[in-house]
Amino acid sequence: AYIVTDIGEEQEIACVVDSSPAAEVTWMKDGAGLDESSPDTVLSQDQNRHSLLIVAVSKQSVGQYSCTASNSLGEATATADISGDAHPAVILSNNVSDQQHEF
Repeated sequence: AYIVTDIGEEQEIACVVDSSPAAEVTWMKDGAGLDESSPDTVLSQDQNRHSLLIVAVSKQSVGQYSCTASNSLGEATATADISGDAHPAVILSNNVSDQQHEF
């Protein structure tokens, strides 16, 4: 997933894990483990929904986040890239057309 957000905005990444036996879930940013005591991120779990909340996106929090679920049968990883550089859309096509609703 690729998430475009502005600097200063709150952003949540969720990872839903259905496994048997139960899996252990770990979060990483750019390949390094996340500090669970950091005031910039909040890790939580509600049943099989694991989430990471970035309280306010900053230049330091931009990057690739991964959620890895592992148990005795194996592991699975999902990733999300956070970009802190959202801009308004720019329409580049010509505003003249033969079609009424197409350009």
